[in-house]
Parts: sequence; C-alpha cells; structure tokens
Amino acid sequence: MKLFSKIALVSAMAISANAMALESMDDEALSAATGQDGITVTVVTSGITIDKLLIHDNDGLDSSVATNGGTNLGGTGIAGDNTTGAAGAIVVNDVTVGVSATQANPLFGGALARITIDTDSGAGGGATGNPFLNINMKNNGIDIGVGSIAVAASNDVSAMVGARRGAGAETEIISGLDLTVGASEMNIQLGAQPQGAMIVANGTIQGGLTINSLDLVDTVAGGDISIGGMKITSENNANLVVNTKISVLPDTHATGGGLSITSTGAKDLYIDSLALGNDHSIGSIEVQGLDMGNSSILVSGH
Repeated sequence: MKLFSKIALVSAMAISANAMALESMDDEALSAATGQDGITVTVVTSGITIDKLLIHDNDGLDSSVATNGGTNLGGTGIAGDNTTGAAGAIVVNDVTVGVSATQANPLFGGALARITIDTDSGAGGGATGNPFLNINMKNNGIDIGVGSIAVAASNDVSAMVGARRGAGAETEIISGLDLTVGASEMNIQLGAQPQGAMIVANGTIQGGLTINSLDLVDTVAGGDISIGGMKITSENNANLVVNTKISVLPDTHATGGGLSITSTGAKDLYIDSLALGNDHSIGSIEVQGLDMGNSSILVSGH
C-alpha cells in the first residue's frame, strides 16, 4: 500500500503544482487516526485556472452531410454547406474553479475535495473473490466561471510547440458562463464493480445546481439569448438529489460503444430574466416536476 500512497500523491501533485497544496496520510498514520487502512488525499487550493481548453475535431464535418431539409446545398452560402472536412476546435476560455464562498458549512476545513482510496477482495474473498478498487470523492460547493466558449480552426499538428497545438481566429458562441455546484459525492469502482456501474453519483447536491449567467450568441444576425440565472433542484426540494450511473460500453453493445450516462428522478427548473435578441426580458420560466423517466445518454466517437 505504501507504493500506492506514493503514486496517488504524485498524481495529485501533477494536477496543479502551483495552485494546490496537498495533505496526504500514509497507511500507518491513517490507521492510527481512524482504525482503517487505505489512502486519503485532501486537495487544498486557492483556486484553479485554465487559460484555454481546446477540444479538436480532427476530421471536421463531412462535406456530404445533409445540412438543410435533408439536402446538401453546397456553395449556397447557407451555414453548414461550405464544409471542408478540416480540423476544427471548441475553445473554452478563462476557466476558474474554486470553493464556493456561499457554502454555509464547508466540509473538511474548506478544502476543495477529499479522495479516499481502498481495495477490497470482493464477495467470496480469496481466490474466488471479485476484487475491486474503490475511489470515493467528496467535494465542497464549487464555483465555476467560464469567460467564453468559441469555435475555431485547429492548427496543424505538425506545427505543435511541445504539448501546445492551439487554434486560429475564434468565433464566439457563448459569451460567458458562471455556475455553482453544491457539495456532492461520487464513487468510482474499477475491477468487479459491485455497485453496478463504474461511476455512481448517488447523493445530494446541497442547494442544487445554479447557473448565474449565460449568453448564447447568434454570430450571423448579431443578437443573443441571455438568462439572468437558472436553478435546478429535485422536485419540491431545496437540493438536487442525484442518482446517476456512468459506464463505458463496448462496441458489441446493441446501441454501439461509448460512454453511457443514466439518470433518474424528477426535477424543478427556474429560469430568471430570459431575454431574446435584446436587453428586454420576456419574464421568467418555471418548470415543475420534469421527469424524463430512466433517461440514458450515450456519447461515442464517429
């Protein structure tokens, strides 16, 4: 287990050498303090920042794809018809992550997160067991800010400088995003996965999910859709109760391989100050008891 302790500590330090301070307890100290073996990593940070996050689509959009009423109108000037099949990128600018200042009773001394790692022999034990690695992650309330989200042409891989590829001139599609996620818990199991999925988020996000501002830009017409705020909670509840399972399906699955996200539970949604195309709000929108049943999303490459 001492080898695992060193690996966990080095991995956590690599996340942000400048922004984070880490507190790690070895097996002997943890056992003396709590009566349990295992690895605990506490992440303390004054804030995490990312200048740019880029997701490169290396083959772009196929020029034969139908873009208007099922017919490709190549060369007409309608958006989407002049596809190139060249690499493009989603560019997320100026990301900030920090412990929420609004959380009333922050966990474990106000640290960003605490990760507890254990291994178990599984049901049956010994040679007949189903061993697994269990990683439990608890985080305080988190404030996340995004300066803007844009699209751009990806730079050529051959021109990369170190690990930096970058992109060309950006076309902004979302001018800003500010959200708050309440304190929550997630459990990851690798190996036998007796919990029934690789990742299970089954708990309560205190205060729900709050989007403080969002502006969606129409780059052709020049207007935008903006909201003064959005709040998502469970039905008739001040908090958001989460019941989500995340699995990785193989290509042999009936719907194709990919990342499967399954979620249940009815939600309440409130959108404040919705404005379409100008600064004048049309009012607020409220949705009560939105229940999508046992919904599943499958994310896969193409």
